[in-house]
This record gives sequence, structure tokens and C-alpha cells, in this order.
Amino acid sequence: MSKFVCNALDSAVTFLPDGKIAPCCIIKNDYSKNITELYNLDRFSDLKGIEPKAECQSCVAYNKYNRQFDKFTPNGNIKFIDFRNSNLCNLKCRTCGPRYSSAWARELGLENTFVETNVNEYLSDVLTNNIEEIYFAGGEPMMNSDHWRLIESLIEMGLAPSISLQYSTNLTIIDYKDKNVFDLWKHFKKVTVLVSVDATGTAFENIRSNASWTTLDKNLTRLIENKNISVSLAFTMSILSIWFLKDVLSYALSKRIGVTVTNLTDPHYFTLNVMPDEFVKIGINLLNESIKLNPSLKHSLTQAINALQNNDDVFSFNQMISSVLLADKIRSENLFDMLPFKDYATKLLFKNQ
Repeated sequence: MSKFVCNALDSAVTFLPDGKIAPCCIIKNDYSKNITELYNLDRFSDLKGIEPKAECQSCVAYNKYNRQFDKFTPNGNIKFIDFRNSNLCNLKCRTCGPRYSSAWARELGLENTFVETNVNEYLSDVLTNNIEEIYFAGGEPMMNSDHWRLIESLIEMGLAPSISLQYSTNLTIIDYKDKNVFDLWKHFKKVTVLVSVDATGTAFENIRSNASWTTLDKNLTRLIENKNISVSLAFTMSILSIWFLKDVLSYALSKRIGVTVTNLTDPHYFTLNVMPDEFVKIGINLLNESIKLNPSLKHSLTQAINALQNNDDVFSFNQMISSVLLADKIRSENLFDMLPFKDYATKLLFKNQ
């Protein structure tokens, strides 16, 4: 009988803002372990078994497990670090929330808006020559002082030449105090930057509140000019962003850079699964046209098509509309007017009056 295998359970660790760790960022939000479990070589043994556990289902559904971490030999040594120990962020992206954005937390009036795990005392134990890759996310990693301290430490320890760095960033910030990130990056084996872009122009600024499209475009040009850095746009597929995918693909083509597409799984009311039947065919046509524009995205866009064809929770559509309208009101934005749902939502709301 075959056994569920995911090398992340033995070879990877994700540092979360709440002082906990997990094997990856895709796992169900309510799963985590105390940070002291770092010292346990079988730290995530409860997730192992013949079949994937419930906590891993969203990953399994999109066929991501057993791929990214296959290259790591599972022997208990940490080879991959996902560093998202802080929710410090300057943006309030529509599909995000206070767990990963301090700006979101401030807007909601939460008492503890900034959450950060002090990982310094633990990093000394995991920063060894076993480390092959480090992934920085957030929050916004370029605002995280621990990020800057970590990459400087790796250079001082002589580990940088054997380590690849990967970033998930909103790219509204590159410079941090007196530090030049390009001077630091040149010491590492490889640097890959994934820039979060779900639309262009004004639509981008509405989906990623507080962002400036002009600033992003300027910073992206700076990155592309540095030939030692691999740059791609990271598009998060949702019921909000699908309408702007072709714009993003055209923009990437003009910049001569690639695009990755990740299908949103949470919050559920922003996923493609809540698309009303009246818009499914339109969405599928957009995705098929996008595959023609960028055939390399066929796998992820086919998954998006499957999600539209299996829309199983259109009742959450109302929650999506309410969220969009409320954020528009609070932030003086107009994302709702950029989406194709106005007439449909109006009829849905008032049909029984």
C-alpha cells in the first residue's frame, strides 16, 4: 500500500508570526507547533500516514505536495526555511487579513496590530550548512528588520554562496534604512523575486490597498535591470482578480518576465468556487484566452477552470460582495465598480422586495 509522502515534514520549517512553526505555508491555518519543536527531528510526525491528513487537503487538491520539496533528502535536518515571522506590512490587500498584515490589523482597530516572533535564539541552531533555500514572505519581508539581519548573518558565516533566496514581496519597498539589497544579494547562490500583482493600474491599487502602481513599476524596472536576479510576477487567482489576468499577462510580456499563478484557497468567499453560474462561462473563456497568451500557465489555469466548473458554494457570493462594498466604503475605493457583478448583485438583493 502506498504511503503519503511530503518531504516538507522532515526537511522544512515555516516560522509564523504567532510564535509557532509549521511544515509549510499551504497547510491549514489552524495547524501549528510550538517553536521549541524545532529541536525534534520528527517534529511533524502527526501529519504522516497512508493518506494525507485533513490539514494537508488544500495542498493535495492543487497537487502541490510532493513537488516543491522532493529535491530535499528527508533526514530530519532542516534544508528549507520559510521565514514569515512578522505580520508587518504596509498594504491591506483584499484577500489578506490581520494575521499577515499589520496595516489590516490597524484598520480593524485590533489591540495588537504588530505581531512578530523573535527567532534569533532559534536561528543559531538551524542556520547550518544543511540549509539550501530560504523563502521570505510576510507581512512584507522588505520591512522586516529580522530579514536584513538574517541575510547579513549568512554572509558573515560564509553560508551565503550555497544558499538560494526566494521572496514573495509587494515590491512597494526596496530600500531599507542604509542597506542596499543588491549589494547583499550578490553574495548568494541565487535570488528569485516573486512580485505580487493581481491587476494593473487603478485596479491593482484597489485590490492591494495603499499600493502605488507607479512605485511598483519603477521598482520592478530596477530589479529587471539587475541581471543576477530572477524576477516573476505572482498572480493570486480569485473571484476578484480573474477579470484582470490578461492585463497582467500583457504587462509581464512587455517587461519580458514570467508569471506564476496560485489559486486562492482562503478566505473561501474570495475563491473561484463561489462564482455564480451566470459568470462561469465568461470566466472559463478568459482563462482559455490566457492560456493562449501564456501556454506555460496551462496547468494552474486548468485548475482554475476546474474550480469554476465545480462552483459548490455560490451562497458565499453575498459575503464576497459585502466584503468588497464595505472595504470600498471604509477606504474610499471603488473595486466593486471594476467587477462585472453590479447588475447581478442588485437583482439578487432586491428580487424579493
